[in-house]
Amino acid sequence: MGIGFGNSRVWQVRGNKLASLKGALQGAGGVPYFCKLENRKDTMAENAPTHSFITADVEIVGTVTSNSAIRIDGKLEGELICENDVAIGKTAEIKGNLSVNSISVAGTINGNINAKDKIDLKSTAKLLGDIKAKRLSVEDGVTFVGRSEVNPTGAQAAPAPVQRERNDSSEEK
Repeated sequence: MGIGFGNSRVWQVRGNKLASLKGALQGAGGVPYFCKLENRKDTMAENAPTHSFITADVEIVGTVTSNSAIRIDGKLEGELICENDVAIGKTAEIKGNLSVNSISVAGTINGNINAKDKIDLKSTAKLLGDIKAKRLSVEDGVTFVGRSEVNPTGAQAAPAPVQRERNDSSEEK
């Protein structure tokens, strides 16, 4: 079962959360007010507007895709694909890979992040996984276990130097 909101699609809400959120899904004009907040200002990417919002009491299993900015404060077990900016709040817990334009992380991610532009790790961020981006910002206090590739120009990595066999002439003497 899928739930659509804003320009996003969410697959399978865990447990009986769907039943308890049924009323919330019918906000003003049929717009789910807990998910879609036009022109909302948040701490993501210099206070960019958030078009979709997943609150702290929501748990999602599956893939979330969005063409508009999204903020996650809840739990996601699955992949996040967003063509816009993403904010991961302090209470967020994500287990899965993220493919985004830019991302600001204050919560916990167990997975890889591939950003077209920037990854911003806030002091409360906990990231277990590899990251790849053009730009990277890391505040003091971040927990990061993984590999990073930061390449602003998109240049190809230089080939590894050739290891030459060493002839040790001291053994012959």
